[in-house]
Amino acid sequence: MKLFIFVLIVFQSVRALGQNDEKVNKSLCESHLDTLTNIEVYLTAEKIPEPNGGMTNLYKMISKTLIFPRQKFERMGIEPSKIIVGFIVNEEGRIIGKRIIQNIEGTNVAVQILKIITDFEWKSGFCDNKPVPVMMILPIQVCLR
Repeated sequence: MKLFIFVLIVFQSVRALGQNDEKVNKSLCESHLDTLTNIEVYLTAEKIPEPNGGMTNLYKMISKTLIFPRQKFERMGIEPSKIIVGFIVNEEGRIIGKRIIQNIEGTNVAVQILKIITDFEWKSGFCDNKPVPVMMILPIQVCLR
């Protein structure tokens, strides 16, 4: 019992040496070379790009504007699914490097979505209080109602 109390007191009084009180100044920004545009783009940013009016407004515009011929797709046996598009919002807020990552086979739905995204004005992303090009990946679930 005495040994247990001694060990307990020793461990309580030893300061944790692995801790460091200094603030770690590590940026949240991670970048890589985009092979499509051949520029350095950020995958993460302290402030991510956003369309004017917000992402909710963008999704509303996509659902309102998207031409999706339901009967044709039902006849073709095409099931609604997820569409994934990627693009870069550059330092000026312009869309560059558009790409289709996943589309509904036999449709141009992803192309329509990229057109809608391009028509929006965007606020650029920031790292270290400087505007930077940021890669955006936008998944969209298409549902027939």
